[in-house]
Amino acid sequence: MNKESSSLIIFWNKTLSQKLFLFRIFLMLNLTGVANLLLPFKVYSRFLGQINSESTQNPKNIDWTYVEQVSKSVKNISKVSPIEFKCLVQATVGKYFVARERIDSTIYFGVKKDESHNLKAHAWLRVGPKIVLGEEVADQYNVVSTYS
Repeated sequence: MNKESSSLIIFWNKTLSQKLFLFRIFLMLNLTGVANLLLPFKVYSRFLGQINSESTQNPKNIDWTYVEQVSKSVKNISKVSPIEFKCLVQATVGKYFVARERIDSTIYFGVKKDESHNLKAHAWLRVGPKIVLGEEVADQYNVVSTYS
């Protein structure tokens, strides 16, 4: 059984509310991906929040179960989708969903030079003290901008 068919089996075994949540994440990933491709960053960045500001690292009353559900869903859908959703799209969608529950978050933009001295960029999302999307390589990048 391949990855796509096992993902479909897992999806069909979910409850209706879980399926609807996953569908909303999938829809927002696609809409955000299109916006990221078509809009100049000056326009796109208006949806990210206030530039060069950060949310608090020790907020109260965060529903961590919901945050983890958003994070896991964005990652899993991005893995099985035929469309590649890069880090900025994932972080934007994660920020959108946690903001709907009035949970503050910050998107970080970082850069680094690779072995060939080419500039590489990465975006990640932090909620409270925890990086919830893009955490795999975030520590390798130097922060150049934040949005909260």
